[in-house]
Amino acid sequence: MKRTFRIFLFAAILAAFLMGCSPLLPVSPSGETAVPSEPSAPPATTAPTEAPTFDDSVLGEAYANEGTFTDAWGSDWSYSLHVPRLLLDSPAAEELNSKIHRDLSGIISSMETAIEQSTPAELCSVRWERVWTDSIVSLAVIVEYAEGTSHYYIYHFDCANSIELDSAHMLRRLGISMDDYTAAVRRAAAQAFDRQYAGIDPALGGGAAYLLQLRAMTVAAAGNSDPVPFLPNEDGSLRIFPSIGSIAGAGWYMTPLTVSFGSAETGTGAPIQSNSSDVWAAITLDGTGLQVSFESSGKNYPVSGCYADYTALLAANIGPDTYVFALTAGGFVEAVNMTACSRFETFCSMGPLYGLSGITSLEAGNGTAYAVDAGGAKHDLLPLVQSVESGFSAILSGAWEANRDGDAFRLRFGEDGACTLEEARQGSRVTSTGALTVLGMGDGGLLCACSLTQPDGNELTAIWSIEPSFGSLQLCAFSGEDVLDIGADMLRFEPAQE
Repeated sequence: MKRTFRIFLFAAILAAFLMGCSPLLPVSPSGETAVPSEPSAPPATTAPTEAPTFDDSVLGEAYANEGTFTDAWGSDWSYSLHVPRLLLDSPAAEELNSKIHRDLSGIISSMETAIEQSTPAELCSVRWERVWTDSIVSLAVIVEYAEGTSHYYIYHFDCANSIELDSAHMLRRLGISMDDYTAAVRRAAAQAFDRQYAGIDPALGGGAAYLLQLRAMTVAAAGNSDPVPFLPNEDGSLRIFPSIGSIAGAGWYMTPLTVSFGSAETGTGAPIQSNSSDVWAAITLDGTGLQVSFESSGKNYPVSGCYADYTALLAANIGPDTYVFALTAGGFVEAVNMTACSRFETFCSMGPLYGLSGITSLEAGNGTAYAVDAGGAKHDLLPLVQSVESGFSAILSGAWEANRDGDAFRLRFGEDGACTLEEARQGSRVTSTGALTVLGMGDGGLLCACSLTQPDGNELTAIWSIEPSFGSLQLCAFSGEDVLDIGADMLRFEPAQE
């Protein structure tokens, strides 16, 4: 059996050096790469000079090596390594070369071990690409693994000014605001996740609760303080590399996606409005996304957590609650619990109803609603909505505790929605009881309304954004009463010790 992969070989470094090849990248003494601020304009000169041009002549390879070996089981493997290097003579260029080396040194070590022990390696190849934007070169080092996944290391370097640019600086050079970029990344990441998992049987994906958790984490990760890495394309679009949650393997995989700017992203054509007179508020889809309007008060509310292109809306009363269902261009169905969201004046999508795909229309009838597929089959939406809502409860149920500046907090969520908050502050203890309602998803995770009654009878309502990380909850204040005094910060809750 023949397998191919590409690996790093330390042993070839000395041979390459003796043959006059470039040595492997040096490591800076400090072990850190400083990102200098953008330079000020150079002083004026008496005579204009022609600006230098930069092209591929300033690029080389720090190390390149290829070969084969046979493992202990008789399988043949091939390996190849290509690592880029800036040939510019400047401290900043050498710093970037050192940074590339540090990023890849762990991979080099693991592959050297695989060669020495003649064991099958995980690595398939290491290669690089470059994209020029005027004098700025963007480098991508792609580490490809035998299992079919890849990891991307992205670097930007302004050759004219001899500085490395981080993602935020590069976006400014491209004239793209951070807000627009983050919104586009969230949208692309959510759609990529839904294409992969919205149509599968939740039982095959670890259950609805697990899929909901992965989706919430995927969207939240797309908006972290460190921008998702990207490469510019010639047409003005960007090739982005967000981490998408996965039900298999490591749980996260970097996935190349393309995002564009400067055009309307949702609701092309005339606005679409929910078509039921039974609903006491109008929900409309237009170029700004989904919006809820109350004629009685004149208030309008955007619907958070909407990342798809929507083609139809249906309002229906199901059981005690009223829902609006939104059909996506990809053939999935999302839901908004209008009853719960209206009570807290916070509207958001619950995300896709898992197990549905290829849906072409929506219908109401017999106290429920139906999704109709291309073959004419009708799928009852009631059990699917119930599955999602019970999945929310499964994610959060249990006891969680956090500590901040000597204060201790304990939250307990029951699967029936019961909620208890215990606060120990400066020697005093207060226990409040109430209920938690998970409304849906937003940019930072799950949007939850917590209604609490304090011992003195005072009633408070907090709207929290909760990112359900693996084994912990990252909680932020979204609106309402800031009962935990979080402000603009985040409070991490870990499983409580019972």
